[in-house]
Amino acid sequence: MHTSETRWRPLIEGENAAPFLSEATSLAHYLKEQFFNAERSKFPASLASGSTGMAIFFSRMHLVDPNGGWDALTVELLEHGVGSYATGIHEATLFEGFSGTAWALEILHRDFFDPSDEDLNRISDKALVLNLRGPAPIEDFDLVRGLTGIGTYALERMDHLFGPVLFDEVIRALERHSERAADGITWHRRPELLPAWQQKLTPKGHYNLGMAHGNAGIIALLASAKIRRVAHPGILPMLEGAVEWLIAKGCATPQAGSYGEVISKGNDEFHSSKGRIAWCYGDLGVAISLFLAAKACGREDLEEEGARLSLEIARRTANYSSVGDACMCHGWAGNGHMLNRIYQTSGLEEVGESARIWYRRALEYCQAAEYGGATHFSPKEPDDPRPYEPSFGILEGAAGVGLAFLAAISPQEPIWDRMFLASAPEERNKES
Repeated sequence: MHTSETRWRPLIEGENAAPFLSEATSLAHYLKEQFFNAERSKFPASLASGSTGMAIFFSRMHLVDPNGGWDALTVELLEHGVGSYATGIHEATLFEGFSGTAWALEILHRDFFDPSDEDLNRISDKALVLNLRGPAPIEDFDLVRGLTGIGTYALERMDHLFGPVLFDEVIRALERHSERAADGITWHRRPELLPAWQQKLTPKGHYNLGMAHGNAGIIALLASAKIRRVAHPGILPMLEGAVEWLIAKGCATPQAGSYGEVISKGNDEFHSSKGRIAWCYGDLGVAISLFLAAKACGREDLEEEGARLSLEIARRTANYSSVGDACMCHGWAGNGHMLNRIYQTSGLEEVGESARIWYRRALEYCQAAEYGGATHFSPKEPDDPRPYEPSFGILEGAAGVGLAFLAAISPQEPIWDRMFLASAPEERNKES
């Protein structure tokens, strides 16, 4: 099997596609209502959780419904995101900070703004370079909160003056934070970088295997840089070392899939959520990163491992995977989209059929839940009587579910999933 250049095709067509478009449209109207009824100064602005992510969703709604006024809403929401980060001091992260809004501006600029306009992201580029060179640079290295996320933004800016400079700073910082072990290169997440519950589980910190916070995400970034033809001597050695470390940890927890979630610092104890299938942790995110690494390095063994993982996921039932909602991060729609992305790349029909099953489960959930696809499973305690709450964004809310549904029925490649490192910039369909 050889991965092919991506030519995006609708996964769900004809009369089967109509309910997904209907649900995506309902989610868009719900988000529109929430935004216009909110106090703008208090409405979340980030790419993952707020108006910036909603702008990405509405831009895709405009493609399927060009007379629905979604283009004007896209611009208004993006302006809200930019304006929210234009004053005061804000975090720099991709998912919740100003680099995420800059990323969205870069993605949407050519379709929704005058190409001759001033390069607004040049200010963000300079600010991020100064941060990484300053006395208190970003310490975390992951996609959601750290260096990998900044690198994801920088990859979109490689044709601009400061893009290569910024990416060089990211690579240097990743090299500084890396650890070289007998079985490759990895990154230690120190206790102070972890949420309280993870500190209790791994008091000395841990090594994370996942896409959102660990090695798989760094591999996907470095592979995307190679695919993007970024010339930097540090990329390939770090990519190869990170891949070898990750592969060495495979098959260690067969009851939870091939790859665990984290390994404790000091005692090498694996910690996993049994049977979990998700983009953020586990085999699904690892498979995506390995397909990208296979393409970047020309290695059939990595492609074969990515295919093996994908087929194993396809053969496990959705009921077995501890899924509680439809969100992109770890829900039914997100899993459907990531399996669809693998199917579009690999041509594995069994994976494509599995993606359809996940999508149908997502649709059933949206049609039955109190807030539909805007519902996020977020219990405050183990026996929380109301563990679901409404959520707006791409990562855990309505915008992400809507984007996944549109990607399933649309011929336009979903370039927005580059924020999840599910695809590389060079793979962009220029017509999308």
